[in-house]
Amino acid sequence: MATAVGMNFKMTASIAKFQASMDKVEAKLKNIEQSGKKTASGMKLLAGIEVGKLLVGGLTSVYSTMKSGFGTITSFVNSIRDSIDKVGKLAESLGMNEVALQIFLKTADLSGMSAQQFSAAVLAMNKRLGEFYNGTGPAKKALEALGFSMEDLKDKTPDQQLKVIAQAIMLLPTRAQQAAAAFAIFGDAGKKILPTLDAIANNVDKVATRGLALGQFLSTKQVNAIESMNDAFSDVWDTIKGIGAQIVANLAEPVESLLQDFMEFVARYESFTTDATGGTGIA
Repeated sequence: MATAVGMNFKMTASIAKFQASMDKVEAKLKNIEQSGKKTASGMKLLAGIEVGKLLVGGLTSVYSTMKSGFGTITSFVNSIRDSIDKVGKLAESLGMNEVALQIFLKTADLSGMSAQQFSAAVLAMNKRLGEFYNGTGPAKKALEALGFSMEDLKDKTPDQQLKVIAQAIMLLPTRAQQAAAAFAIFGDAGKKILPTLDAIANNVDKVATRGLALGQFLSTKQVNAIESMNDAFSDVWDTIKGIGAQIVANLAEPVESLLQDFMEFVARYESFTTDATGGTGIA
């Protein structure tokens, strides 16, 4: 026979079990809070490094960002990272050093040619020069007509080859002859490269001098350093995400237990309420 004392004892036991689960969760959260305090100074330093990283873009990038309303820090950092990665990886794929590539990309941009179009043209040139060294390929006749032999080109770097070829093509008397030679050496990309070849032949030294004086071009050492820094930042953020996952994993079990105890408490409370109002007698 149910009594008020009995129901009170059961309800008190349910509350105690629920409170114990809450205490476990609170203990976990306190541990997380203490760890967070220990790493707070480290996170401040990380934020300072991130600000320093943003300055790598130079005054031009900062001005562009201010003009567009500053943008978001995340998109700005990503754009810098993408630009640096593009320079490093593209230089490796084209066989150019990073400084020369930046100068040529700037020259191409000023003449209306995109980085993608320029890259395709140089890749085609490298391939067809390789064929030329073997005495074959579609560029052989055009290169010989320009006065080049295998010995003239094989010991030069791709940026040196590009410059002397551009100069030779722009000495041809007609635009049609220039276009035909460009197509033979640079493939389909040669259809759009004539303005850039003209700029390389006649203006690239001025672009280089001005850009270097203004600090527009990063050295090979700087590009490599920034790429390494980007890798380090990637490792840091992966670690932060890993810590977050660990926190969630450590809290999952006590939180699940807390929720189950809460639902059990609610169910028992409903049972107590039914017993109290359903006419059960007290002797």
